[in-house]
Amino acid sequence: IDSMNVPHRVFAQFKQFIPGQSQPYMLDFAIPDIGVNFEADGERWHSDPEAIQRDKKRDTNLAALGWRVVRIKENALNNKADLVQQIIKNNIEEATQERQELLKKSNNNNESLLKYTYSEQDLKEHYIVKPVVLDNDKNISKKNQGS
Repeated sequence: IDSMNVPHRVFAQFKQFIPGQSQPYMLDFAIPDIGVNFEADGERWHSDPEAIQRDKKRDTNLAALGWRVVRIKENALNNKADLVQQIIKNNIEEATQERQELLKKSNNNNESLLKYTYSEQDLKEHYIVKPVVLDNDKNISKKNQGS
């Protein structure tokens, strides 16, 4: 990520506190300004069914706070560097645009950012959990409609 000249500050092992939990989550590579977290999922720690369920619960909790979680599998990290860089680039661009649209909307309505739910996309090399912003129970995120 460092070599990609990301236009935002990236934090390794970023602490994200969750309401009601005593311990924060440690996010592998977080970009708090746009709410994106890239997780590097090694086979040893993230492949058994219990770990997969734990990760999904964690991702759901983070999405509820507005985080987009992109999990990149070890095989992709080791064997598909170009694909991984494209995934990172695309998610940063999309999250930046979505965050700007949300801020513009919230400024126009004199409201803070709204409540979140999430949508999932499971792909062969990576897994994405995206926050979906709800406004009076109507989805205002055009990219996530129908997900």
